[in-house]
Amino acid sequence: MKLLKFFIIFVIFAFVGTAIAMLFVKTSHKSQSSFSVKMSANQCLDMCLNPEYFTQWMDQLEKTEAIGSDYNQPAFEANLYFLDGRIRSRAIYTVDSVISEKKAITQTNLANKIVMETIFNLEQHDSITTVNAETKLTPKGWYYKLMLNGASQAIDEKRKAEMKRLEELLKSKK
Repeated sequence: MKLLKFFIIFVIFAFVGTAIAMLFVKTSHKSQSSFSVKMSANQCLDMCLNPEYFTQWMDQLEKTEAIGSDYNQPAFEANLYFLDGRIRSRAIYTVDSVISEKKAITQTNLANKIVMETIFNLEQHDSITTVNAETKLTPKGWYYKLMLNGASQAIDEKRKAEMKRLEELLKSKK
């Protein structure tokens, strides 16, 4: 009976503690990056949206597999296969919208548990294009929100490092 009493108290504290913790967790994590390259906005956007280039600038991305044919069009999808140590995971990459040749919104969805939305804004002045990338990572469900709560700085640093590699890739493809 005493063991049952301790178990019930433990369960109550676990639920109450989780509920209280949920009041203080972030609902999303944001990262912003900006860089300039000597290239047209069309070429930059092409390399930002084309999954064939992702393995060259995204962390731990093993391969991509296009589901659609035209990645510059809304509703294009591709499977992204990540390898982290021995753990393999698959995410679905979608081009939500290409508003113009200077703005696009993409989304990467990891098993409906974590969604990463990236907005690429490109500004071209003469032959120099400035790429502004704003990424918003949104965990779905209390478990993932709690798990990623303290990771804002790490997520920001990781995404900025990826954007730095994208900048280097764009500069090398002039």
